[in-house]
Amino acid sequence: MLLAGALWLWVFPPGSQAPRQSLRERSGMTSWVTERSLARPTPSTGTAVWRRPLTWVMAVAFAAQTFSYYAISGWLPTALVDELAMSESVAGVAASVFSLLGIVGPLMVPVMFETLGWPASRVLGVICACWLMLPICLTVAPGYWLVPCMFSGIAHGAFFAALFTLVIRRSASVDENRRTTAVIQTTGYCLAAVGPVVMGWVHEHSGGWVAPFAMVVGVLVLMTVCAQIAARAGDSGRPEPAIPAGVLRSDERAEDQGGDQ
Repeated sequence: MLLAGALWLWVFPPGSQAPRQSLRERSGMTSWVTERSLARPTPSTGTAVWRRPLTWVMAVAFAAQTFSYYAISGWLPTALVDELAMSESVAGVAASVFSLLGIVGPLMVPVMFETLGWPASRVLGVICACWLMLPICLTVAPGYWLVPCMFSGIAHGAFFAALFTLVIRRSASVDENRRTTAVIQTTGYCLAAVGPVVMGWVHEHSGGWVAPFAMVVGVLVLMTVCAQIAARAGDSGRPEPAIPAGVLRSDERAEDQGGDQ
């Protein structure tokens, strides 16, 4: 948490509403969209977002991500106690490592997209591979859980940020972005709510932890496939910003006027 706080203060200096100017220049950001500009409505044209196949592909990816996160978060301490004879307190610390490292994940996404210049397919591919490490390890070699737990902890946070970065890049307007996000999150969280229940049911009927974590692996493979489809759909070079240019220009004018007063 201290590392995450230090990185945040480095990117967003105290009292600033935008990232550090040098970082914006290095990453290619020519402007910064504030909450004031996002509050202005922008018209959405074209097909309704719920009729777009890509919206549902991203919704399935997000549902698989949150389903897996809730399932593992709910049962990881119990599985470690059963499989490795850990004490409950140590198993609880292990689960905390998995959850807390999710704070670091979103900080890595801008580095991959902007600093390293990776395409969305590579960013999501690396994140998904790291996410898969923990359930695979708990299926075949639970004794080596620590390092996969750390990688998967970072990955589950990074996937959230990377997927919704993709949503922004695939949206033609701010309004379309909001509507698409609403569909994806509503679908995802409704399905994810049953994750711990389903995992507990599989554990009860299988009598062990191999089948439950193998199920999570299968769900994460589905997530990976959908994420790659979404990442590659409509890619033709570096995506343009999804926020309309008029919004950016009017926001910049407002900032200039405010600074002159």
